[in-house]
Amino acid sequence: MRARLVAGVALSLILQAQRARAQPDAKGMRLSVNRVPHSRAVAVSMQVEVDAPLVYVQRVLLEVPAYPDWIPRVQWVRVRATGSRWLLCESALNLPWPLEDVRETVRVEWRRVRAGALITWQHVRGDLRRNQGQWLLKRLSAQRTSVQYQAELELGAWVPEFLIRRAEEKEAPWVVDGLRKRAAFYAHAGASGHRMVSF
Repeated sequence: MRARLVAGVALSLILQAQRARAQPDAKGMRLSVNRVPHSRAVAVSMQVEVDAPLVYVQRVLLEVPAYPDWIPRVQWVRVRATGSRWLLCESALNLPWPLEDVRETVRVEWRRVRAGALITWQHVRGDLRRNQGQWLLKRLSAQRTSVQYQAELELGAWVPEFLIRRAEEKEAPWVVDGLRKRAAFYAHAGASGHRMVSF
């Protein structure tokens, strides 16, 4: 347990240092940001491939307390309740000016699908009017995973679409970069014989 904790802290420090001096690895990323018809919500979709086995990509996405280490503007995430295939988590998001910071509670569920896994989340309570989406993971090969992200978000106040688009275009590459690096780290640790956590 202590070795895993030290490894996790080391990984976080490495990623923070790389982010400070390098450009994110977002090669092959496809991003789309559009207004949801007849609403103030915005639909965000992203697709990318990750050079790591699906199990390690899934581990990164389900390790929600570590989100602040690799997802921009996530201040903290706390797990409030868990089940066999779900968890309830609360988070704080530091949104860019002129938007106010928000706190959200969502229910996250995951299940197997054909050749992959599906992770979904649904708004329970908080400052957002709508917050729902999914990560769809597909096994391309033993060492490569397709990742598809879809989300619908609506703030309490109207926000110009161009502001949201600009924020997503700026921060999505860092999300991809963090996902790739963490999955690769866990894949290397697994290949080295270190015990991994299963979900």
